[in-house]
Amino acid sequence: MLHASVSIINPRARWVASRLPAMNIAFAIAEVVQILAGADDVPFLEHWFPGYGKFVGGGARAAGAYGVRLRGRWGFDQLDRAAAILSANGETRQVVLSIWDPRDDLPSDGGIARSGDVPCNVLSSLRLVHGRLHWLQTCRSNDLFRGLPYNLVQFTFIQEVVAGWLGVELGGYSQAISSLHAYTAALQKFTIDPDPPPLLESSDIRLPRRDAGSTWNGLDRLARELAARPITHRPSLSATSIASELGPLQGMYWILAAEDARRRGWTCESQEAAGRCGDEALSTMWQRWIQRVERRQPC
Repeated sequence: MLHASVSIINPRARWVASRLPAMNIAFAIAEVVQILAGADDVPFLEHWFPGYGKFVGGGARAAGAYGVRLRGRWGFDQLDRAAAILSANGETRQVVLSIWDPRDDLPSDGGIARSGDVPCNVLSSLRLVHGRLHWLQTCRSNDLFRGLPYNLVQFTFIQEVVAGWLGVELGGYSQAISSLHAYTAALQKFTIDPDPPPLLESSDIRLPRRDAGSTWNGLDRLARELAARPITHRPSLSATSIASELGPLQGMYWILAAEDARRRGWTCESQEAAGRCGDEALSTMWQRWIQRVERRQPC
C-alpha cells in the first residue's frame, strides 16, 4: 500500500492482539527500554529475541537504533528539547524529531544501501492541542506483521513518556507510512485472529520529568541485570521492593522477568513473575505469547 496511514484514538490501547502468532511482548518492552536509554547494543535485545541481529545487519551495534538518534546523535537530547519547547510555547508547530540522517542513510549514488540497518521510522511531529499531546510518526517502510505492531508500541510509549514530562493528557497517535507491505513468506506464517480479545488499555505510565528519568533508568538497569546474569543464577522474586520502586513501570519489569525465566527453563519462576504483573493489557499479551511458545507445565 502506497502512502498508508494508521490512527489510534487511545494510544494506551497500543497492543495488537489480533496478530497470530502472537507478538513477543517482552521483546517489545525491551525495545522501548533501549530506545529511552539511548542505547544501540544488539546483544541486549537478542536476549529477548534471538533472531534480532539478522534484522539489523549482524553487528554488535544497530546502526539505525532509534534511541541513539533521538537522545544523542546530534549532540543533544531531542526528547528533552521537545519537552522544553512545548512547555515554553504549547502552540508551536515546529517540534519535529529527526531519526533519518541523510549522511548515513541515503543510498550510494548507485542505489546501494550503506548499512544493514537503515531506519524505517524517519521523523516524529509533536503537537500540543487543548492540553493533549498528539503524535505523528512518519515511516518510509513498514512490514505489516513484523514492523508495524512493534512500532505502535514503541512510539506510543514515547508519546506517553513525553506527555508525563509535560503534565498533559494523551492525544491521538497517527503513523504515516510510505510503503506498507507484507512479504510473501510472512503471508504464509502470519494471520489475523478472527476472534481477538477486546482492546485493553495499558496502565497510565506518565511520570513528571523529575521522576521519569530515574524510574526508566531503574527499569533499564534491572532489565540488563536479568539479561546478563549467569545461567546458574536463579531469580530472587522475593525482592518485590526493588520492582515497587519502578512505580507504574513495574508491570513491564515482571513481564521481562517472566520471559527471562522462561528462556532459562525456570517454569515456576516464570509463572510467579507473570502473576505479579498488575497491568491487564500486559497480562493478556503475555498469555497469548505463552500459548504461542510453550505448553504450560505445572510447578
